[in-house]
Amino acid sequence: MDNSNKPFFPDKPWLPSPDEWKNTWRDDWRIMGQEGYLLDKVLIYIQFDRSLCIEDFDKCEFCWKAFDKDNTQNEFAYFEPNNRIWICRDCFNDFKDHFRWTVNSGTENN
Repeated sequence: MDNSNKPFFPDKPWLPSPDEWKNTWRDDWRIMGQEGYLLDKVLIYIQFDRSLCIEDFDKCEFCWKAFDKDNTQNEFAYFEPNNRIWICRDCFNDFKDHFRWTVNSGTENN
């Protein structure tokens, strides 16, 4: 039986085989299969708002950087409203091309 076309992760067909990850950005520790729910999404660049977090998860989806807990620094980040996910500016800039994100806001200031 020929398995050459069979995905390495059958339940996650968007993931390449581990051999294809070597020495690429996919080797980045922050990439953990987010392609399954963040590919081609429209993000909003807004001030971090704890009330928009899921179950008080106030961290970047990729690097787990904690956002300002008290909202005293008026921190801005990228927000995906359907899944209520926050992405810090550094991770957005690192992965925007791969994930093919667009920003639905006139206030983007990278």
